[in-house]
Amino acid sequence: MPTSVPVESYASFLNTRAARRKPSPIRALQAVLATAPAGLISLGGGMPNPALFPFSGISVTLRDGTVLSLSEESVRAALQYSPTPGIPELVSRLERVQRGEHSPPGAAGDRMAVMVGTGSQDLLAKAFDTFLDEETPVVIEAPTYSGTLAALEPIGCPLITIPSSTDGTGIDVGAVEELAAAFESGERAGPRPRLIYVIPTAGNPTGATMPLENRRRLYAAARRLGSLIIEDDPYRFLDFGEVVDPADADADAAAAAARSSTPVARTPSLLSMDEDGRVLRFDSFSKLLSAGLRIGTVTGPKELVDALGLHAQASCLHTSGVSQALVLELFRHWGVGDKTPPAEDGSARCMGDMEAHIAEVASFYRSQRDACIEAINKHLRDPGLAELYAVPSGGMFAWIKVPGLADTTALVKERAAAAGVLFVPGSAFVPGGGSAHSAFVRASFSVASHEQLDESIPPLRERDSRLGSD
Repeated sequence: MPTSVPVESYASFLNTRAARRKPSPIRALQAVLATAPAGLISLGGGMPNPALFPFSGISVTLRDGTVLSLSEESVRAALQYSPTPGIPELVSRLERVQRGEHSPPGAAGDRMAVMVGTGSQDLLAKAFDTFLDEETPVVIEAPTYSGTLAALEPIGCPLITIPSSTDGTGIDVGAVEELAAAFESGERAGPRPRLIYVIPTAGNPTGATMPLENRRRLYAAARRLGSLIIEDDPYRFLDFGEVVDPADADADAAAAAARSSTPVARTPSLLSMDEDGRVLRFDSFSKLLSAGLRIGTVTGPKELVDALGLHAQASCLHTSGVSQALVLELFRHWGVGDKTPPAEDGSARCMGDMEAHIAEVASFYRSQRDACIEAINKHLRDPGLAELYAVPSGGMFAWIKVPGLADTTALVKERAAAAGVLFVPGSAFVPGGGSAHSAFVRASFSVASHEQLDESIPPLRERDSRLGSD
């Protein structure tokens, strides 16, 4: 990779609204209160009196029967206003986890900060609203996550769409490199993209994972463009490891048990190679712990994380204290973030017993993936019936092309729905619902049983002229 080109100032990345935001003096007091001695008398913020809260205790039962009960102090903190970045101990543990998992190099690692948000979707929306306006382009893969499009399109920013690669490895990095070359040569004029948005692991909807070399090339292209990278990685812990053809997979129970307890060698993140301080990383606990808890994180240069914090100060104040307290208590139980990396045993990761949970979750979804692919091979093996973009290497989704159809919307809403099966049409994952990927459907294999997955694929065979054939 070329010599580091550190980002010296982030002022040029903020839009006009973000540049106008100022810290809330009242919110600043929360950080003081969170670490103040017990005897401090506060006549500052307008905090409700905790003696009047109807709740006196919070306990949860884990799947193994373990009961976690919050202490009186933790309950009080959970039910009261808390600092915008998150409950301090939770943030500290998350910082240790991120340093152990990603180890950003050099000065970029020194200036790294973490903030808790109400799911990564909320943090992503805040980021787009902080950095973009109608004049600032953003690079996105087409197809991409529909929730990202829902956040971007109302802003009105120019969308520079880059197709998925033809080899099933996610965004076409060569096309991003060509974009950088076009700007460098003057062939392309106008504002350069301020952001490059990418889902590097088990992309939604494609299920594709970017190889390490592609990640390095994308980072180098971002450096040439002078862009920030938005690394949206909610499926990192649903990484199956080496992709194996399900037809050749060892079905032996012992092998399956080994997969369920062995940590996967996850592909290094873009944050892990961020020498310049140009990566903002978004993580989610929705797929790993609970979607309803609404806990996500943003990690990156402190100046950028603080800018998102100012947005939160003026909107939600902070993420649910109860959700944060439950996750914190679980982390204490599992030992997540107990150690400062590297640990005494030389390991960098600070996941504690959560690593076993991660392995179990990834093993389950791999089994679901295998059942989905088996059903596709069984029912759509005849040439021309369907084409799989890639064998999903993680996550929850299969991206299936239905040849002969210009648009799968009618197939999804009429024929498949009538058969009691729900897919998402490909048009949901392209800007403006365009036609580029309308011949695809996204199939989520996360919840259906193996038997239901087998029953769900045959409706994709059923199509006629009424369903938008070419």
